[in-house]
Amino acid sequence: MGPSARETQEHESKMNAAEAEKVVHIVESVLDAGCTAEDLGIVTPYMAQVRLLRTSWRNRCKERGAKWNASRISRALEIASVDNFQGREKELIVFSAVRNNSAGRVGFLADWRRLNVMLTRARRGLVVVGHGQTLQKDPYWSKWLRWCADHRVIVDKQAWHDIVRAAKRTAANQHAKSLIHRLFEFEQVQGCRARKGHLHMLSR
Repeated sequence: MGPSARETQEHESKMNAAEAEKVVHIVESVLDAGCTAEDLGIVTPYMAQVRLLRTSWRNRCKERGAKWNASRISRALEIASVDNFQGREKELIVFSAVRNNSAGRVGFLADWRRLNVMLTRARRGLVVVGHGQTLQKDPYWSKWLRWCADHRVIVDKQAWHDIVRAAKRTAANQHAKSLIHRLFEFEQVQGCRARKGHLHMLSR
């Protein structure tokens, strides 16, 4: 995400409104493809971002209304901090990195233990939304981003839409877990390769 998606300060915590909007859109597209909210989780290192994501998600569910069984879905989707998510797993995790600044400061994200939690909470798929130029300043994130680049699993907005559309065509009317399985096992969609079992998305 670009400079217009800079992080902001809220008391002792941080948030990123543009990133929160993108995360909500990703979750919405996955649910529209047939997955269940119980199989999904949103994880972020900052409590200010947790609060923003919860508010954004509730508002989006209200907009969708009865056609989407919005009241149940709003409650079913778990949105939590990295620390609060330890010891639990979901089929699909969407991670919001938050940090986006010209100095390349990553704060909590420099803790390799938090990175480990982020990488190991997803059973089938992991989607990471973040600012590559900021994250690559940290040695741990830099190594992980190089791995993602080597395996060609860094995708942009259009590639994500292509993946979801392909999942809808391929897995229509199937159980949500089967859909997730298909969604994250595409070897190639519109030139975007995904390692079997995981899709790592970094919006830049």
